[in-house]
Amino acid sequence: MFDNLIEDYGQFGIMILLFVVGAAVYLGYLYYQKQEDMKRENNLKPKNVAEKPPPLPNQPKQSPDFVPAETFKGEQKGYVFKNGDKGTGYYKEN
Repeated sequence: MFDNLIEDYGQFGIMILLFVVGAAVYLGYLYYQKQEDMKRENNLKPKNVAEKPPPLPNQPKQSPDFVPAETFKGEQKGYVFKNGDKGTGYYKEN
């Protein structure tokens, strides 16, 4: 029974096997191309990133002694609103 099937349809089995092998080769080729593209793109990126000097440490910013303001704009932490030697505005608390 199966002898006749193999004789009659054996060529389809070979065709299917050939298709599967061809698909595997093609997928392998696509994977290889993707890896090569990634290598090429990585080589285009600048490599002098490590050569940059380290950033300077952040130095604390000193608050100004006087901030001019014509009108009171709300409480400012560490400042007093008044009319003083430099004019009307916020003066640093002592």
